[in-house]
Amino acid sequence: KNRDIVAGIDIGSENIYCAIGSLEAEDSRIKLLGMGKCPVKESFSKGAITNRNQLIDQLEVAVNEAEIMADKKINSAFISLTGNHIRCMNTQGAVALNRNTANGTIENNSITQRDINRVLELTQGIALPPDRDILHTIPQEFIVDTLEKIDNPIGLSGRRLEGHVHLVTAATTAMKNLVESAEEIGISISGLVFKPLAAAVSTLTKDEIKLGVSLINIGSTTTGVAIFKDGAVRHSSVIPIGSGSITNDIAVMLRISIEQAEAIKIKYASAKASLSSSKLDFEIPLDNNSDIQKISENELSKYVEARMEEIFQLAQNEI
Repeated sequence: KNRDIVAGIDIGSENIYCAIGSLEAEDSRIKLLGMGKCPVKESFSKGAITNRNQLIDQLEVAVNEAEIMADKKINSAFISLTGNHIRCMNTQGAVALNRNTANGTIENNSITQRDINRVLELTQGIALPPDRDILHTIPQEFIVDTLEKIDNPIGLSGRRLEGHVHLVTAATTAMKNLVESAEEIGISISGLVFKPLAAAVSTLTKDEIKLGVSLINIGSTTTGVAIFKDGAVRHSSVIPIGSGSITNDIAVMLRISIEQAEAIKIKYASAKASLSSSKLDFEIPLDNNSDIQKISENELSKYVEARMEEIFQLAQNEI
């Protein structure tokens, strides 16, 4: 953060986005100052870098574009993270609150931030493989003695404080590679954010999070799922399939290039075949001079619907 300037970078398999905003102190909102975008060409897939040098160049283009629009230079940013390597779990920890004083009496103080930090530290005491690190420790609720569902226990008194948390763990190398790529263009990373949780913060209302809602974030090669209830995240995961699979299906079925398939998908396809016309035919561009191939929008949409159903079925399984 540079004098209330904050930046975020979102690296996907299709595009890299960079957003620069200023923090409005009075209502703690962010005013958008600039946006930059650069298409990703075969340098990032399923949450992992596949061509580092190429990615660094594309990252620089997106950041420069955002800096020009915002008329600000950034030297730090938050970066979003997703991928098949991310694992999430719910865990809990508890601490005794009665502190013995020097003269042997028991002191019953109110709960402080230090006690909360102690509980959160204990919840992280799980055996992780050496190649994994904890990305987020997100409190779900606290329990003070027998009082349950407490959002913020600071100031309350009790003998025992228990915390329930949602842990997000990620592959150490995947995080390190992202951070180092950004540092190559002179940007230090202020923090990494799990993509479905970032999407939830920006799109869900407090009521939705309280009553219960599932957020499904469909990307090009991955789909993120985050499930909320009672004001906190209860489950999150990454499904290694996305909209790019639809493009691949069209390319295979019609025997055309990925680029042509993407253009056809955007122009003619519908996610529900019954909403498209079986009478509207369109021509398929063929490389050789053979007979012109035609297909109806309805036929094309059947491929799309089958893949969309699969994505939603996998998300349903997570839910």
